Amino acid sequence: MIFVTGDIHNSDFHRFKKFKSEFKPTKDDVLIVAGDFGLPWYNTESMNHSSDLFYIKQLSEKPFTTCFVDGNHENFDLLNALPQVEMFGNTCGKLSDKIFHLKRGNIYTIQGKKILALGGASSVDKAWRIIHEQKKGQKVWWNQELWSFEDEQNCLKNLDAHEWKVDFVISHTCPSVIIDKLVPKGTPLHSDPTQKILEMVFADLQFAKWYFGHWHVDEIIDEQFCAIYQNVRRVE
Repeated sequence: MIFVTGDIHNSDFHRFKKFKSEFKPTKDDVLIVAGDFGLPWYNTESMNHSSDLFYIKQLSEKPFTTCFVDGNHENFDLLNALPQVEMFGNTCGKLSDKIFHLKRGNIYTIQGKKILALGGASSVDKAWRIIHEQKKGQKVWWNQELWSFEDEQNCLKNLDAHEWKVDFVISHTCPSVIIDKLVPKGTPLHSDPTQKILEMVFADLQFAKWYFGHWHVDEIIDEQFCAIYQNVRRVE
């Protein structure tokens, strides 16, 4: 089976224990995190690097496979430096033998289901962060949180190859029309260019269900869209 959960931010791993007790996952199951996974986060010279290694080891020892799309709160320097491997019919970043980064715009076949990965989003807290550096006691953000032209072209190429038909979408943020159901119109949260890219995809894509994180809510929006945060849901 395929499962999905929301933002973990390199700290909220208690839900994996609940997931194990509730669903009793096996080696054949896959859990996908809808962005802001937060691993890897610390450079090797950081005093906190060992915490990354601890969580990676703990997850890698679980019976299931963990995958994630990128969010906005990721260390993109480290994420983009991961070894690239072929997995689920497309290119992934490999964090361990049991943890994989599903890259933006790629379509993966997992347990016979086509899944479109749409990571990325704009950080609304940039005013409280510094850009692209890691300094003790300071939070950071990366320009790579937003889609590049190459990301867009890769997405369109993959969609064309699959005739714009997938089973499921896993993204970090969501199309603007869905945000209208979460927050009032005219708020700064509508200024994210990623939402407009997802709006373009949504307009022509055929799919059964779209799961997204980012908003820190667990809410079924309508028959196709589901916001996911601390819950773990079966993808169906």
